Amino acid sequence: MKYFKDCKTLEDVKKTFKELVKRLHPDNGGNQEDFKNMMNEYQTAFNNLKDIHVSSTGETYRKQTTETPEEFASAVDAVINIDGIDVILVGSWIWLDGNTYNHKDVIKSAGYLWSSKHKKWYYNGDKTKSRKHGKKTFQEIEIAYGAEIIKKSSRIMIETA
Repeated sequence: MKYFKDCKTLEDVKKTFKELVKRLHPDNGGNQEDFKNMMNEYQTAFNNLKDIHVSSTGETYRKQTTETPEEFASAVDAVINIDGIDVILVGSWIWLDGNTYNHKDVIKSAGYLWSSKHKKWYYNGDKTKSRKHGKKTFQEIEIAYGAEIIKKSSRIMIETA
């Protein structure tokens, strides 16, 4: 394996995949053949590590998941090129922030769910809304599970007097 050889958990695979999509996707100037090879390796790595996760304390554990590599890839591909939104990886979840209102139909059809508490869309690989009503703020979730901005929007911030 060339692209995913250092991955030890599903979260590692997802994080690496998102970084590679940004770099290798043909829409972003990447080579079609390199992207195709990466996608093949991604599916293998995902399937090999899909039940191995990392906790907020950094320990690995096993938990069965029904998510497929195709579902996750589709969720990333559906939003990676939308202007005006931030794509944030927090643990193994994808969160969307920014100007999502104009794109809500695309986002929803890609399997994302709305978090009214955090005012953001999220994708967790599960088709049902989480029934856990945690008390953590989004910042606390980012700290607990680690956060990485995969795509920062090109929004222009206007300061008002």
